[in-house]
Amino acid sequence: MNKKETFVVHIIDQENSTWQGRVTWLEEKETRPFRSLLELIKLMDTVVHAEEPGPVLAGEECYVPLAVSSE
Repeated sequence: MNKKETFVVHIIDQENSTWQGRVTWLEEKETRPFRSLLELIKLMDTVVHAEEPGPVLAGEECYVPLAVSSE
């Protein structure tokens, strides 16, 4: 796996001990918002592990389920 991609991460806010912002994939000039660090990592991982070049994030939703405490 020698695929190299370049991302610009713009952190807009920090709530609930995590980041919210936008990530831009420079090779495809594609920008997506993210609501947590985990979601950011999943978006970038989707791009890095894509089999074919081209827009990968378009039309895909990456939602991280929130943990609900029953206490």
